[in-house]
This record gives sequence, C-alpha cells and structure tokens, in this order.
Amino acid sequence: MTVGVYNVKDYGATGDGQTDNTKAFEATWSAACAVEGKATIVIPEGAYLLGPTIFKGPCKGIMVMQVFKKTTIWKLLHGLITNAKRHRIVNPYPCFITNATIESISSVDSKFFHIHVFESRNIIFDSIKISAPGDSPNTDGIHIANSVNIQVGNSVIGTGDDCISIGPGCTNLTIFSVLCGPGHGISVGSLGKNAGEKDVIGLNVSKCNLTGTTNGLRIKTLQSSPSRLKATGFLFEHIIMNNVYNPIIIDQNYCPSANCPKKVYLIAPTTAKYIIIVLN
Repeated sequence: MTVGVYNVKDYGATGDGQTDNTKAFEATWSAACAVEGKATIVIPEGAYLLGPTIFKGPCKGIMVMQVFKKTTIWKLLHGLITNAKRHRIVNPYPCFITNATIESISSVDSKFFHIHVFESRNIIFDSIKISAPGDSPNTDGIHIANSVNIQVGNSVIGTGDDCISIGPGCTNLTIFSVLCGPGHGISVGSLGKNAGEKDVIGLNVSKCNLTGTTNGLRIKTLQSSPSRLKATGFLFEHIIMNNVYNPIIIDQNYCPSANCPKKVYLIAPTTAKYIIIVLN
C-alpha cells in the first residue's frame, strides 16, 4: 500500500457489479480522512455496487478521489420516488463541501439530476461530460442550490432537462465554455416554491454554446410565493445559440402545473440591479 494512496480494493471492495461495497468504501474514506496532508482514494476499473453512503468530514488533509475510466458506481438502495412511485437511481451529490475541484468525470443516463450541489462553497467543476436522452425527465445536468462561489467550465452537457439549473440561495456563480444540447438550456429557477428561500445574487455566464435546446437563457419564478426574494446581478455574454426554440425567457408567471394559485408576485427579476445579456 503506497503511503498517501488508499485503494478501495485494499479495504475489501470488489468491482464485479454484484458485491455490496458500502463498508469497503466507507472504510477507505475513514482511513484517508484521518491522515494529514494529501490523501488520494483510488477506485480502479470495475462496477462497484453501493448502498446509501456519506463521505463525511472534516478531514485532516486534502482529499483526492481518483476514478479510473470504465468505472461504474451503482447504488443498492435509493429512496427518491417520482409521482408515479418509481424508484430512481441517484448520482452522488456534492453536499456541504468546501474547497473542492471536480474534473474530468462523465455521467451517463442518470435517472435524476446528474450532479446536485447543495450547501457548498468554493467548488470548481472542470471538463465534465454529461449525457442523457433529450426526452428523459428531470435529468438536469448540474443543479446548484444554496451555494457560494461555484464555477462550471469547459464542459459538455446534453440531457432531457436543464443543462445547468440554479436554485435559490446561490451567490457568485460562474459558468463559461459550456456546450449545451439537447436540453432545456441554462436556467435560474424556478424560484419561489418554498418559504424561506434566499436571493440569487451574482451570476456570470459567458462563451457558452447552446444547440438544439428547448430554451436558451431562462429565469423563471412561480406565480405566487411565500417568500420575498430577488434575483440580481446577472451577466450573460458571448452566447451562441443554434436551433434554440426559446432563446431568452424571463418568466414571472411560471406554473409547472395547471393549478397554480394567483397571488401577489414577491419575486422580481426585473427589479434586479442588472441583468445584461450579450449575444454573439
């Protein structure tokens, strides 16, 4: 065993697609997390079956997870259920993470959000590849909510929902050099569904190319909201759109169902400090 390198197979993992590797992955993480300095977790080629697993910190040093090509991580148990009460396999979610770089990974045919960032800060996503059929429901490429200083760049995202979706409570997001399509484009919202939602402040989207998407750039807020919040400080520039059905949408009357109550609108992108859109 190399010092500073923690191979999941050294802790009992088997990449045969049948063995439950939950305890092996947790043991690997615990060993690496307890070491000062840089610790690298290595996941060799194979198909690794996992139950619900939480990689929890804080750790004593810098954690690196190295996943080799042709590696598949499956979940044994998954509790997310659709309205049709069908189970969905959920990809790993980067939640409650500070100071991380996630790069050069691929996600194919997720049954829900491919990547869901929640309550995190200072994360860089670079060279991400996401692919799902254009008619696959709720397969957002990257969804970001309640997070600060998130950057997504140099990535290719094709899916059945938003390529990148931004929920409430986000501050200082940067998106650049993303190829989007198929999908629903790059969206802020929907905002205003739940009480206690926070503002979306500071979004810079640049040098992106959207091809064959339903929407291009979209800001959507529900018709009525229990919260008073704002979307402010947005800059969209150098955006190329090809065969995009709705290039730009700012919708303060968004209604995902036919039974939305009509009340006073408490979310107002039009009152934002600025929203600038520059297209090539």
